[in-house]
Amino acid sequence: MSATSWQAAVWVLSAAFAACGWGAARGGPWRRLPALQLAATLLALDWIALAVVIHAPYLLGLALVLVLASGVGTLAFARFLERGR
Repeated sequence: MSATSWQAAVWVLSAAFAACGWGAARGGPWRRLPALQLAATLLALDWIALAVVIHAPYLLGLALVLVLASGVGTLAFARFLERGR
């Protein structure tokens, strides 16, 4: 892929991340959970594409940490929602 394709991917993923952020901010508790998980996935993909565009390999490690932390965060959020029921 060319650099322009990666730049386009960064813009598309950023727009999708913003849409997930809107859904997470405006939805009910059970709608926020999948929106947050999808937002974390999109942000990690965005950081990977950005790492390719700007030649910054440290963003790949940051994306990996985000993916691992978002899984734990999702489980904690789901447990919190179950207790509130």
